[in-house]
Amino acid sequence: MILNNIPLIAVTISFIGLMITLIKMLSEQKKYHEFKYKQDKRIEYKLRIHEILIPDIMDYDSIISKLQSQTPLIPVDNIEIRKCIYEMLTESTIVSFPDGSYTVDTVEENDEEEI
Repeated sequence: MILNNIPLIAVTISFIGLMITLIKMLSEQKKYHEFKYKQDKRIEYKLRIHEILIPDIMDYDSIISKLQSQTPLIPVDNIEIRKCIYEMLTESTIVSFPDGSYTVDTVEENDEEEI
């Protein structure tokens, strides 16, 4: 009796393994697409922040309100904005002042040598 069920047991185990593999693969694909979306969104935020700071010097709250006014129907992710500002500071794309305001770094390499 047990010998007759061995192929059925083997097929069942293989099928369960296949289902687990497919679920894991879908989970990894979902994580990848979420990561890619966040990365693209962060690049978009960086470009928008840079565009906002070209003509003005603004603090964090002003940047958030300006971004929110540009797209009033889509909420702005404050944490992602902080991450973007931090990355832009480390990349020297923007500079910060002691009063907590930011602006675009417009100093060129030639200008640094003259100072």
